[in-house]
Amino acid sequence: MDSSDMIKYMIIFCVAFMLILAMQKPLTYMLKVTINGLFGALGMFIANSLLAGLNLFVGINFLTIFAVGLLGLPGFISLYIINFMLK
Repeated sequence: MDSSDMIKYMIIFCVAFMLILAMQKPLTYMLKVTINGLFGALGMFIANSLLAGLNLFVGINFLTIFAVGLLGLPGFISLYIINFMLK
């Protein structure tokens, strides 16, 4: 390996390292929204099971999971309040 190859690999490594550092915050945020969405879907499943007797049911789909993942507990409660008001 000559010096030009070594310099080329060092530049590639530095650019890759800078991209990882630049994408760290957005990736962390996306991971947080995904985890909140998964827990929100589980919470909606449990809430739908418990509130079935009251005929209060929120559909579990991509939009509701995204809303709960993005907004958290207030989004979860909002979905059930909106559903209650529309019935």
